[in-house]
Amino acid sequence: MGRTVLAVVLGIVAAGLVVAGIEAIGHALNPPPPGIDPSDPAAMQSLIANLPQSALVTVVLAWALGSIAGGFVAAKISRRHTLGAPLAVGIAMVLLIGVNFVAIPHPAWMMVCGVLLPVPLAAWVGRRIAAI
Repeated sequence: MGRTVLAVVLGIVAAGLVVAGIEAIGHALNPPPPGIDPSDPAAMQSLIANLPQSALVTVVLAWALGSIAGGFVAAKISRRHTLGAPLAVGIAMVLLIGVNFVAIPHPAWMMVCGVLLPVPLAAWVGRRIAAI
């Protein structure tokens, strides 16, 4: 049980690191305008509305690859719960992405991807890669 909890925690950390890394690359390629206030919801909504589609796709790609990486780490570390641990990581990713939706308005297609992709990617793809 302790190993599974550790697997889930480390899977979430791994997912977060992958998401942060890919989003950092996305910000380097599409930097926000100078002086933008991230705590201003109207400014963030305007920023998201004016970003190129490639920047938004980069965010979804970060969520997807983060989910796979998190599921992989959780499945590798957990000996007994090779489905449950990655599944928990996928669910955590959906919850964390949902918090992001509340904080920053996103287009509907991103919200659909953020809700539907993490669980199967973590639980199925990440787990399958870990089994290789």
